[in-house]
Amino acid sequence: MVRPASAILIPIIFILFLYRKKVLNDLNLPKLILAAVISSIIFIPQLYNNVNHYNHWTVLVHQNLYEFQSKLAATYLKYGTLIIPNENPQLIFKTPFSVSPEVNIFDLVVYNFPAFLVAYSSHIFGVLDWGYVDTYIRDFYPMSRILGSIFLYIFWILAAYGIFGFLIYRKKTKKAKFIAVSLFVSCLVYLLFIGTTVVESRFGYPVFLILLPFCGIGAYKMVKLVNNKGIELKRRRIIICLYSVSFLIIIFLFFVLSFLLDYQTGRINWFSL
Repeated sequence: MVRPASAILIPIIFILFLYRKKVLNDLNLPKLILAAVISSIIFIPQLYNNVNHYNHWTVLVHQNLYEFQSKLAATYLKYGTLIIPNENPQLIFKTPFSVSPEVNIFDLVVYNFPAFLVAYSSHIFGVLDWGYVDTYIRDFYPMSRILGSIFLYIFWILAAYGIFGFLIYRKKTKKAKFIAVSLFVSCLVYLLFIGTTVVESRFGYPVFLILLPFCGIGAYKMVKLVNNKGIELKRRRIIICLYSVSFLIIIFLFFVLSFLLDYQTGRINWFSL
């Protein structure tokens, strides 16, 4: 099934091809056309179903899924699925604002801007904070919820550190610059778009994969900083201490926001444990 979130990546890819032509000047047009034709094969099953069952010539789902998503996005901060006995399987993270079900998230910009800010920022945060490791939640308070989040938060910190380190690094080749810009722009556009939909934890997987190289850069620079013999031992210990405290503060803030988001379900309260 071709969803709007997947379709948004297609124009991004073509824009990056044009950027490659400008920066590297090594774009092979015949290969690009061939790759586009071969890649279009993945749309054939969806197109066939739409034409065969609905007489609708589109490679996206027949229903206007994005319209449905944008309406729910105004009232849902996040969404999850439970498989806990005697529990409603729908886990809805509701907005604290009173919003009509007919209003979409773009309407909130005009009619209730604070509600828009809360919803949109929660969607972005929901992409970064997956919460429960399992796709289907079996327990409200599992240990994997804590350990998985710690791992994920450290990943985002290292990725951000890697992006910053790459930006300030002066000896960048054109190829390295192109790769970094391509990854960062793809991630940014995806985040801006996905923030207008109802977010589930799995929506964060593409961002995780895209930022893997930056996490590697961040981890490398962190290890290099710790083992830097050019800095006197006392000063190096102070730097390591400051970095460690910063990591702990950021992770703590992530957990507070994550638990606060869970609290909006009316069924999960980490603060009472």
